Amino acid sequence: MILGIFILILLMYVGIKIAYHTGKFLFVFLDIAIVFFVAYFIFLNKIGKNISEAPASYLWSFIVAFFAVGLYLYIVYIVTKKIPIISLILHFINSFIVVYVVMSLILDAYKTKLYSLSKYVEFYVIPLFKNEPANIVANIIVYGIFIAIILQARIKAFDEILEIDTIDILGDGVLLKKVNKKTNTYKHRETEPESKNKEYEKQEKEDKKENSEYEKEMNEIERDEKFIFRYHEACDTLNIQDYLNPDKEVIKKNYRELAKKYHPDVNKDSIAKDLFKKVNSAKDFLTDTNIEYYAYLDSKY
Repeated sequence: MILGIFILILLMYVGIKIAYHTGKFLFVFLDIAIVFFVAYFIFLNKIGKNISEAPASYLWSFIVAFFAVGLYLYIVYIVTKKIPIISLILHFINSFIVVYVVMSLILDAYKTKLYSLSKYVEFYVIPLFKNEPANIVANIIVYGIFIAIILQARIKAFDEILEIDTIDILGDGVLLKKVNKKTNTYKHRETEPESKNKEYEKQEKEDKKENSEYEKEMNEIERDEKFIFRYHEACDTLNIQDYLNPDKEVIKKNYRELAKKYHPDVNKDSIAKDLFKKVNSAKDFLTDTNIEYYAYLDSKY
């Protein structure tokens, strides 16, 4: 029993969802179909037959009808975007006509009672109550519910096709509209003040300049560190203790002693040749210019 009720509710829900989505697009396509066929037959009867023979006249009428639909959707888009309240009124009128026609067709089949507002306006009244005033009020509520459902469906259908998000604030009756997020983002970028753009470009240039100066400074520091390391290595190789003020005579003396010690003709050790080259390289590096530059770096850092 419970399973049967659950399945029934599920089927009702699925049916309502299918009917809702089908009807939502049907209302839009119904507008398009009306515009298309009205434009098609008017052009065909008034102009098409006069300017060409069939089937060319049918082709021209089809082309005109196609452009009429495009113009119709463009007008709806502009009206919705610029004057949303008029768009809401048009949707309401269309929804009212749909409900009126559908209710008339259904209720006429059951021979229900007509209620005349005037000699031109007549409504089929659903027999909900025996009391006439209560019945009229109840029918107004029913008609209103159907119109509200169709109105909402039409607005959503047009929103999806035209990529517009229309929000109806029912509490105070104000219609608000905002374009979808992509359009909003693009519009915001497009309408940014020129001064902000210039300020951004200026800041970007300053950032690039700072980055360039920072990279240059880092390169100089790295180069100086390599020089200091090589200078210390040269002094250590020649047994020079005073890095800032190395004595030239001490450099020459230590060099001669080490060069003689590691000379390949004197020392046959396997590493003597490499040490001899290292001693010569250290002596060549400890020039007056390099000694002065080391003193400058020592004071700098």
